[in-house]
Amino acid sequence: MEIPRFCYISMLIFMSYYVVRTCISMAIEDFYSNRNHTTMIVPHFRDSGTDAVAAASAAIELLKNTQVMAILGPQRSVQADFVIDIGDKVRVPVISPSTSPTLSSKESQYFIRSAWCSSSQAKAIAAIVKAFGWKEVTLVYEDNNYGTSSTTTRVFVVVMLPNLASRFFQMAEEVGMVAEGYAWIISDVLTSLLDSVDSETIEAMQGILGVRPYIPRSPELSRFTKRWRRRFHEENPEMDRTELNVFGLWAYDSTTALADAVERVGVASPRFKKPMQRWNLTDLEAIGISISDPSLVHLIRNYKSKWGQLQPSVFEIVNVVGAGANRVGFWTERYGISQKLQVDDPKAVYSTKKDDLGGVVWPGRGVLVPKGWEVSTNGTKLKVGVTNKSGFPEFTRVERDSETNAVEATGFCIDVFKQVMESLPYGVPYEFIPMDFLDHVSTGDYSDITIPTSNVVCDAFAGDVTITANRSDLVDFTIPYTESGVAGAFFFFTGFVVWALEHRTNEEFQGPPLQQVGTIFWFSLSTIFSAQRERIISNLTRFVVIVWMFVVLVLTSSYTASLTTMLTVQQLQPTITDVRDLIEAGEYVGYQYGSC
Repeated sequence: MEIPRFCYISMLIFMSYYVVRTCISMAIEDFYSNRNHTTMIVPHFRDSGTDAVAAASAAIELLKNTQVMAILGPQRSVQADFVIDIGDKVRVPVISPSTSPTLSSKESQYFIRSAWCSSSQAKAIAAIVKAFGWKEVTLVYEDNNYGTSSTTTRVFVVVMLPNLASRFFQMAEEVGMVAEGYAWIISDVLTSLLDSVDSETIEAMQGILGVRPYIPRSPELSRFTKRWRRRFHEENPEMDRTELNVFGLWAYDSTTALADAVERVGVASPRFKKPMQRWNLTDLEAIGISISDPSLVHLIRNYKSKWGQLQPSVFEIVNVVGAGANRVGFWTERYGISQKLQVDDPKAVYSTKKDDLGGVVWPGRGVLVPKGWEVSTNGTKLKVGVTNKSGFPEFTRVERDSETNAVEATGFCIDVFKQVMESLPYGVPYEFIPMDFLDHVSTGDYSDITIPTSNVVCDAFAGDVTITANRSDLVDFTIPYTESGVAGAFFFFTGFVVWALEHRTNEEFQGPPLQQVGTIFWFSLSTIFSAQRERIISNLTRFVVIVWMFVVLVLTSSYTASLTTMLTVQQLQPTITDVRDLIEAGEYVGYQYGSC
């Protein structure tokens, strides 16, 4: 029996080489174990490591000396680029799991991509970025065809192979970049191989998000995984913490596709048309050109994969926590982000909402979503002055921690300030500067707090600072947030509460729906003038009305004071605001003797 041969050039790292090697051997055994066959493929393994020249040399050596009829691998795009050119030269199919978008079967007749193109994950990563409201990301990539693109952004998308990524994340952790306030997203080439990454690197990657193609679980896959795990540890007893990954499944599919294509074509043995003998032939020229049936490439390319697929329709979103990756959701072309996999749901719509993902633990073990952007990365903070008077601590109160000497500010004004900072689409580091660092602390005079009168210069102030004309010339003030716009809503809310307590037992709060609505509005408004005519019988209702009457008293008093102030200020406005008006009117200008 003639035995066609094919060669295998290793996957990207040492660990993955052995994972894939076991899958290839199992694929050959499974294919030929349950059928009569006239041919059989025999693998010839080579570990080319990470060197592109080594990969090309291995391919040439096996083509020349063993006359292999197909090349499976390599995965590294730089290596694959070399080997694909060799395959085109000698007309031998190259089945590579490289996901690089720079490699295309349209440019090479003999290149067959056994994986999916990495550009397919771009929409999934973009959906994650949009879900968390990040406006800008920084692409961090290995300087090869896996990724081709310093800002104040703190969101990073990493496109790296595991061996380089291991060193990268350990260094990033050392300089404090895998910490609170940062967000990291890793692409599938690393996410799919997290099982092969050492524990020290996993510890440095805590809190990052990753995407990888989702392979649906099935009884058949579970049985295969158990077989693979048993077989792998029998062949490699010294290796621990190694699991089957998507690249191993793609290798199994590719080997099965090659065996099936060889069986259909009926290739008896590898055949090469040698060039005419001449001097100084290179090794590549000496190989000649394969004269195998051209339909072999077509059959391999159109083989229906068992588990892998060239364009994944579902991506799994995972979060690195503890010793592994926890699934937090899915992304699909049709439904976007979802916590559970959506399958043919006519009511579902495309989503990019973060609430549709499971709980994420971020770098630094935090649960708050990183802002993704910092105003400054050089250690400077926004200095916020805090007013600190002996009266009304409910508005602002400043204390110092006796141990750390850190400033702790509390109160309504501080709560408003913190909420505003929290609502910004980016993170702004700030620190509170108490008023006792500035002048006027002894008198409590705020007249000049907007003018730098000390070595400590504040960028902003939080507190009960009155808006005056001279201060407005120097700084910008916020809208007076103490003016509440919800007072009117409480009128009708109180009326509704009274109606809810009375309408079951009190006839005056009963009747047709429109009449009851009118009663609610009338009762709430008539309380302003103590003119309500409806009799109430519930003690609980009486208590509500008593509290509401006090609130009405405060509101009306406040309104009266505000109205009086506005009218008084209008009366106090000067009639002459320019010296030219005085000159035109012929008025005299003077000053009191002795004034300064």
